[in-house]
Amino acid sequence: TISAVTSGLTVDKLRLSSGKNLTIGSTSEIITVKDSLILNYGLVNVNSYTRLHTSAAAGVSGGNDTSFVVNGYSIHHVGNTSKTYTWHIGHTSGDYRPVTLGSFSTSKTTDQYFFARCINGGPAFSVALPSNTKNISTVNHWEVGAEEPSTVTSAYTLTFDYDSATTDDGVWDA
Repeated sequence: TISAVTSGLTVDKLRLSSGKNLTIGSTSEIITVKDSLILNYGLVNVNSYTRLHTSAAAGVSGGNDTSFVVNGYSIHHVGNTSKTYTWHIGHTSGDYRPVTLGSFSTSKTTDQYFFARCINGGPAFSVALPSNTKNISTVNHWEVGAEEPSTVTSAYTLTFDYDSATTDDGVWDA
């Protein structure tokens, strides 16, 4: 378990390769990975009060059905740049559900953090969806956004991965 006494703990490298799981955080805190987040074998469990950040210089590698981040993490985006980000996320049931944010533009010219997490269970809708809406999973859904809600992000592509074989998400290719 990694937990900062005060918010602001920075680690150079976080590497999971032993098959053991790592729990991060116990209170409201930010833990930043400065150099690299390497996900080979084992889960990183981030509690719901903690934010796991990767710095702009940090590389994120690996990520698969045996190694991902539970409860999501944030990626540091440098203002006035265009980049593609992939979050290697899932939830404790063992579902690995990465999400990719393709090249995009944003109203912020300064640095900011974008986050993503996979949530167990289907989304709750307060409005009726169009009748031709298909492929809504009742097993998983995602939350993706900017940590500063006033940020306007546009012209982007989001790619969500799902499974229709091992743990059926109830989603299929049209």
